[in-house]
Amino acid sequence: MTKFEDENDPGFIAITGELHKWIKDISTHGSSEFASTAVSQQQRIQQDSHHGESKSHPSLRSLGPLCTLSTNYNLGDYFSESIKSYSDADCTGVSQLLRKIGRSEWSVTPRLYIVLRKIDQLQLLDSFINYGITDLWLPLSRSSLPSSLRPSLHDEFLEAQKTVLTKAVSLENPKLARHAHFGRDDEFPFKEAGRLGEGAFGYVDKVISTLSGREFARKRFRRVGRNQQSKIQLKSFKNELDVLKRIQHNHCVELVSGSVKRR
Repeated sequence: MTKFEDENDPGFIAITGELHKWIKDISTHGSSEFASTAVSQQQRIQQDSHHGESKSHPSLRSLGPLCTLSTNYNLGDYFSESIKSYSDADCTGVSQLLRKIGRSEWSVTPRLYIVLRKIDQLQLLDSFINYGITDLWLPLSRSSLPSSLRPSLHDEFLEAQKTVLTKAVSLENPKLARHAHFGRDDEFPFKEAGRLGEGAFGYVDKVISTLSGREFARKRFRRVGRNQQSKIQLKSFKNELDVLKRIQHNHCVELVSGSVKRR
């Protein structure tokens, strides 16, 4: 296997250029798979598609470390016209793929990546990052958009960002609801990092946001049944929340958000 110095190596550029052409040709003939061997393989795929047959061919992923196109192809899966909105799990997937192709600086802002790619302005992502803009800024207002984004594209950006206002964004952004309901299979955007304490009605643990990397103390209350004791516990918990909502002081705990997780 040929070894290239880096992505700017002329040989690397030449090969990736040919691969892009093959992908375009295959897409034109209605095939979702990619021949990683030779043009004759491509011709067989075209013949199969004309005859309505479906055969197994090496996919783009089989190219391995030859180039980054295999992961770019996977990223493309997130940008089909049928996708109208993105979940936290989708954003995590995009972030992981960006890290795989060596874009660690982009991987921390997968939602901005998605928005700019959807409006064909991905070349501006570095300028957004240089301005200090992160996913936590979403939703951006017209006045907070950086000057690198042409005014004629403002409406497109503002509309596209609605697709990535996930539950994680809602929980940490004071401009949004700061409350979310999570189903059994929903990805919870906080990682547990240790137990802090335990009380009569629940316990407190330290969690780290997968969106911002910030640390929080999470108090968990598990509702068990609908008996009188459970109702008393729930009422006490709600009273505590009502008090925390009204308190704003440097030496007091601030209520950031709340969520319900179905089990």
